[in-house]
Amino acid sequence: MVALYKPAGWLVHRTGLDAGETRFVVQALRDQIGRHVYPVHRLDKGTCGVLVMGLHPAAARALAGAFARHAVHKRYLALVRGWAKFALTCSVGLLANVGAAAVLVRFGFHEYPAALAGIVIGSVWNYTLSSRFVWGRYT
Repeated sequence: MVALYKPAGWLVHRTGLDAGETRFVVQALRDQIGRHVYPVHRLDKGTCGVLVMGLHPAAARALAGAFARHAVHKRYLALVRGWAKFALTCSVGLLANVGAAAVLVRFGFHEYPAALAGIVIGSVWNYTLSSRFVWGRYT
């Protein structure tokens, strides 16, 4: 068995789905250790992480069976850039939307115009703050 780090952007093996790709973990490892390797599982092209390869087909099948039976404990760590701040900004925009509409209704506005005003306030909030603090525009 070989466990190795697969960088994001590499495919585990050749596939017709991405015919233009030239970086494949199976071929690179085979060339590096001088023998055939057999993937136990896969990681998506955009995913980096530990990849397990068998050195014999029977070993790879046995290990793949352990993965299929969920006998292997896997832990995932996601790195999120921008989207968490964007979601938080939009959540505050939602509160601004609902809050503004509720205040206008209390002051005697009809519900529909109050809701429309709340939508406009929330939309302006989301656009302005997400542009500045999430995506870095208006610098």
